[in-house]
Amino acid sequence: MKQIALDIGLATGPSLHNFLAGPNLAALEHLVLWSSHDKRSPVPTYLWGESGSGKSHLLRAVFAQLK
Repeated sequence: MKQIALDIGLATGPSLHNFLAGPNLAALEHLVLWSSHDKRSPVPTYLWGESGSGKSHLLRAVFAQLK
């Protein structure tokens, strides 16, 4: 019998700190700046891009930070 170590720790959700920005660095920087201030601009932020570009990750990360 062979033992295998399983990672059964708590899964971390999306955050602005674990987002791999790549070409989306400007969007990440904007959201970090916007979400870190108490007086947030009421102007909407639009995210668009191809499937897999990180839109959902960023939206969930901002939501989690604002909770």
